Parts: sequence; structure tokens; C-alpha cells
Amino acid sequence: MNSAIVERDEPVVSSPRAWTTLAGSALGTLVEVRVHAGPDDAGALAELFSPLLTLAPTTAPPGRAVLGLTVDRRADGWGLVDEAVTDLHVTVDDVAEAALAVINSRIVEAAQRHWVVLHAAGVVVDGRTVLLVAPSGSGKSTLAAGLVGAGADYLGDEAAAISPDDLSLHAYRKPLALKAGSLTAVRRAAATGARPDRRLLDPSRMGVRVPETAAPPSLLVLPGFRTGATGTATVVPPAEAVLAIAQSTFGFAEHGERDLAVLARLVRQAPVVALSYRDLEWAVRAVQDLAGSTVEVA
Repeated sequence: MNSAIVERDEPVVSSPRAWTTLAGSALGTLVEVRVHAGPDDAGALAELFSPLLTLAPTTAPPGRAVLGLTVDRRADGWGLVDEAVTDLHVTVDDVAEAALAVINSRIVEAAQRHWVVLHAAGVVVDGRTVLLVAPSGSGKSTLAAGLVGAGADYLGDEAAAISPDDLSLHAYRKPLALKAGSLTAVRRAAATGARPDRRLLDPSRMGVRVPETAAPPSLLVLPGFRTGATGTATVVPPAEAVLAIAQSTFGFAEHGERDLAVLARLVRQAPVVALSYRDLEWAVRAVQDLAGSTVEVA
């Protein structure tokens, strides 16, 4: 990892440090983060990692993959230790984001052995599983935040694992990651005790469910935030949809034959809609309307 030091002030260590373990499980991998910090700092970190990790200890079953990191609160910042390499960060938000980047990469890589893993956000709207499939920078996390703010259940904003057997969805319930310009999408958070200035947010604090599994997708949306877009929703033909989704499938080059067969089944079962928009509230309403209506597969 590369050192990433941002010029922002954060109070120095003011209370005795102790060792705490944050642990959780995601997509078949057990995650453990050892934290060396005072109680206030450890609590702040636990809040940022929720719902993926909690303070409850977790024991790995035999043969279970384990991902371990260490976070050390030091006088000069936060140290993130991964395989004996220490990366220094200034704020608790910075070190949490850096740790999650490592966790995301390792979990997604391991999950590809068992599932078709899409680069997608997932929500449940009125009982229907909806995937927002797109590469980074397309606005899927912001759109997911808007849908969660409108009451949708949250299934993750980074990866969605599809079972090759029955197309059921296994959620990666990481914290919702928001850029500074996207924080208005979580305006409901202020009424539920969550800090709307945090860049990582536990959606359960917004009063929605965060399930581990969901029914096979009923709708796949290819979101595209574009300045100047008028707001359009276009049903994508299956052959074109498979190609588009394959570009947002982790490890497709390695597992292409398996993944292609699963994607072909998926787009025959669920319509795929390309959504071009500039207004978040319009996009939220559009996804809600699509989820609540019968969209024919092209």
C-alpha cells in the first residue's frame, strides 16, 4: 500500500490504548481488524466499519479464509499494518477507508471462486432485488444511498455475488461509501443519530434492513450520472446487456465461461435498463417505478 497522508488536523491520543478486535464475515471470508487505541478512538472506528465488523469476537471455522489487519492509534496519526507493511493516515476516516479498500479487494478475489461477482450496488425495493451494475465513478453508491434514504433495504455498494446454481444474491454488507458531494443523499441519517458528515455510513442507522441474502435480481440497472443528461431509461437487449455486465464482472477474464453462462440466464430472467440522469431524486423515483412495474425483457 502507498502512504496517504492528508493535511487535516485530528486530536492527538488522549487516553490509554488497549487492544480490541473488530470482526465479521463477508462472502465466505472472516475479517479481523486488531485495533490498538483508546476507547473513544476504537468506538469511532467500530462505527465506521459497521455493519461489516463489530466488537463481538468471531471464531473462524476450520478451513475458513481469514483476513487480518492491524490499526494502531499513534501520536502522529493512524497506522494501518498489512502483512508487516505500515501505512500512515491522519484521521480515523482515512484509515477506515484505507482498510476497507484492502478488505474489499481480498473479499472480492476470494468470492470469485464460488460466485459470479458483479461490481454492483444492491437494494431491495418493495420486496424486489435490484442491482445497480456499473464501474467506479458511475454514481451507483450515490444512487444506492438515495434509494436507502427512501426506504430500500441495503445489500451493499461494491459487490454482489450471484449463485451459479439458482441466481440468488449473497450481499457484501460493507459500509456505504460516499463522496463529499453525495452526502445530501443521506439526509435521513440526521433523524436517526448517524453523522451525515461521515464518508462511511452504516445504512442500518437509517432504519432499513441490511440482509445477508436476497432473492434473484428482478431488475438490473446500468446507472450513468452525466452532467446535462435529461433523464432517460432505456431497456437494453439481452445480448448487449450481457456484454455490458461482463465489463463490470470481477475476474471475468479468469472465470469467463462460467460467468457468461450465468449472465445469460440472469438477463433472460430480469430486465436490464440503462439509466442516464443528472438529478438524483429523478433517478431514485425512476428505479422505484421500474421496480414496481412490469418491464419486459427486450
